[in-house]
Amino acid sequence: MFHASPPTTPRVVFFILLSLCCAPCPLRGAESTDTAPHANNEGQGDGHKHTNALIHEKSPYLRQHAHNPVDWVPWSEAALKKAKQEDKLIFLSIGYSTCHWCHVMEEECFEDEEVAALLNRDFVCIKVDREQRPDVDSVYMSIAQGLGSGGGWPLTVVMTPDQRPFFAGTYIPKHDKYRITGLMTRLPALVRQYRSGSDELDEAARRAERRIDLLNQPLRPVEFRIDDEQLDEIFIRFLRYHAPDYGGFGGSMKVPSPHQLLYLLSCYQRTGNERALAAVKLTLDKIRAGGICDQVGFGIHRYATDRVWKVPHFEKMLYDQAQLVMACAACYWLTNDAKYRRMTEEVCEYVFRDLTSPQGAFYSAEDADSEGEEGKFYVWTLDELKTVLTEKQFGVVRTVFDIQGKGNWMDGATGERQPTNILHMTSEGANTLAEGSDDYKKQWEAARLALLKARSTRVRPLRDEKVLADWNGLMIAALARASRRLGEAQYVQAAARAFEFVDTNMRDDNGRLRHAYLGGGAAIPAYLDDHVFLAWGAVELYRATYDPRYLKSAQELIADVNERFGDETDTGYFLTASDAEQLPVRPQKFADMAVPSGNSVAALVLTQLARLTGEPEYEERAERLEGPLSRILWSMPSRGTQFGVALEYRRSPGVEVVVVGDPAAKETKRMLEIAERHTSPAAVTILLKDVTANTDLLSEVAPFTGPYRQIDGKPTAYVCRNRTCRAPTNDPDVMLEQLGELTTPSTAP
Repeated sequence: MFHASPPTTPRVVFFILLSLCCAPCPLRGAESTDTAPHANNEGQGDGHKHTNALIHEKSPYLRQHAHNPVDWVPWSEAALKKAKQEDKLIFLSIGYSTCHWCHVMEEECFEDEEVAALLNRDFVCIKVDREQRPDVDSVYMSIAQGLGSGGGWPLTVVMTPDQRPFFAGTYIPKHDKYRITGLMTRLPALVRQYRSGSDELDEAARRAERRIDLLNQPLRPVEFRIDDEQLDEIFIRFLRYHAPDYGGFGGSMKVPSPHQLLYLLSCYQRTGNERALAAVKLTLDKIRAGGICDQVGFGIHRYATDRVWKVPHFEKMLYDQAQLVMACAACYWLTNDAKYRRMTEEVCEYVFRDLTSPQGAFYSAEDADSEGEEGKFYVWTLDELKTVLTEKQFGVVRTVFDIQGKGNWMDGATGERQPTNILHMTSEGANTLAEGSDDYKKQWEAARLALLKARSTRVRPLRDEKVLADWNGLMIAALARASRRLGEAQYVQAAARAFEFVDTNMRDDNGRLRHAYLGGGAAIPAYLDDHVFLAWGAVELYRATYDPRYLKSAQELIADVNERFGDETDTGYFLTASDAEQLPVRPQKFADMAVPSGNSVAALVLTQLARLTGEPEYEERAERLEGPLSRILWSMPSRGTQFGVALEYRRSPGVEVVVVGDPAAKETKRMLEIAERHTSPAAVTILLKDVTANTDLLSEVAPFTGPYRQIDGKPTAYVCRNRTCRAPTNDPDVMLEQLGELTTPSTAP
């Protein structure tokens, strides 16, 4: 096996670097019994001085800019043609509805008449919601990197009328500050460069073109594969980045990245290395105690601006909640520690209350800002706490959270102390609460509910009510897993309801999946992530329900991926379908960032389907993905941990347990329980419902189950390894012995 560093191509290296840079702008150094309405996503209607073309859009982010004096138009072929016809530069601005610095730039620049006058005179101004159009965002973020721009949002790209990019930036103020040239200076300079045909503009445009040419080069097939010895080495290298004092990975800023925790748990299951489990437990404990966790209404914020998880960037994203549910449920399953079960339940409580539509689908996010101020909804003055709480409750809160009269946190951008308090448990406070009497804990819970009620009267942050197929797929997978791990039927019921919504309402007339649903309709052809994340949700739903319809759905989604998203060189899947809108680059992502890459999740789903259905084609396709994904995991472990989870799963011995019997029968339930608790991390359990019509469908999606039958009319277990089976048995104890011969007891996530 090849042990040296794997070969790289410029295209893969670039997309790794791009992934590292694409984080929210770092300048910044509800959850309730809430009956108060969320912000109106539909705009304000009449009475505004300005209204532009974005008023007709459904995206909350685009509609936020519908009353700017800037003559915004949405991304379209017509907008690009308009620039060429009128010989105007293109000002492309990309962001998302819950982006704090997008709000700052809008208020400072796009609501300003002077800036708008410059933009309207010389530019065609195009707004893009990156969550609706991740393809456009990915392409122009990569081009911005080629122009030397820092990554993040808001993203600004300026192009010539014939779409040659020559300038890029992130947050840009109106006037020069933060060592950033302001728009009032920058815009006239860009126009002069274009009108004069400057060499500077031409050189920048050529740099962008070289980058585009580089990214359009086909990837070479990669023979590099990670062997077991290297798998151990990657784990040790990755663990070196773990912070032993406050958990997580990194120094000055902490991002939860729960797929990194799931990777460590997978390593722990295979190796038994206690350091992996300890790192996960410490990180989860610090997140739960930190200001990054909404102590009053639950759920987690996007990231912490410091190393102790205290001062968050306050937006809440669905994908963070989903991945954290997976990590907490897995940690509970491995440790049987009730605090991780409770943490799972708390995040689910937040999602069900504040991010779930009446139809059961999951909304995208909640904003960081309310009333024009980031975090205002979540922080408390000393006087507010005294007013809301009883004296005894206040005493508990003050002790646990280090409440101070002058505030307990500093603003990262200004370095100034803020007059409010973030509910962040100190180490002493967390220990006091954990070790306190039942009465002490009851006082905190009563205080929390009182604060929740009081907070419900505040102006809420905007809720982005887009339903995205990919993020819903993540949440569906998380809830189905949590249902298995916690034994909570409500979780799988919620997952099934959301899956039904997406599968029914987010299809076009030809039955093809759509990416986004808002305002009563689905729009935008689905991307790779939509298909594979939803397929992951379907697989996890099957594992939680044993309903073969979900396996069939997963197979259909993957069939669509193989048909329309494949790379002719077999080096991974593209983000966009073969018949999608043609952009300067057809993006192909492999690195795992805030959201895992579609290719990493595809590697896991394909392997799951191979073991659940017995169809070798899935295993073959998963094998082809190993090359480009292994290259990233080897060179940058922190950017390949979702693939690391898939690889750990793939390297574990395949064990199949087929139970044939009435799912309501006591013996059947006992056999399924044993299978769940006493199989390897990569084992799969299949229920052949011999007494139902589902038998025929299961035989269709998993043909190897066709010959299996009950023995003597009783529930029967077939315990197999790589399709080689022990003698069938009606006795759960014999089944347990057979499993013991093939596996070691495990509590796999």
